Amino acid sequence: LIIAGPHNGSGPFQLYKWSGALDAAPARVMDLTAPANSAPEAIVPYPGTKDVQIIFDQGDNLIGGTICKDVPVGERRFIDTIVHVD
Repeated sequence: LIIAGPHNGSGPFQLYKWSGALDAAPARVMDLTAPANSAPEAIVPYPGTKDVQIIFDQGDNLIGGTICKDVPVGERRFIDTIVHVD
């Protein structure tokens, strides 16, 4: 699975699946809508299911007046969603 989109977190983002074969093109699975001031950061597959967890960083959200990506690592926040991939 591959998440694609702009590096600045503005979206839109897409989820693709790819076999890994050099002669095969990735296939778009779905568009992803990130929460405000967020961008997709990681994909967590759940073995034995078609569900995957998409984790969004909250890098541009404020935490105590400081943007998330600038606070100490232990104070940073993430949000997630589960999607079904056929």
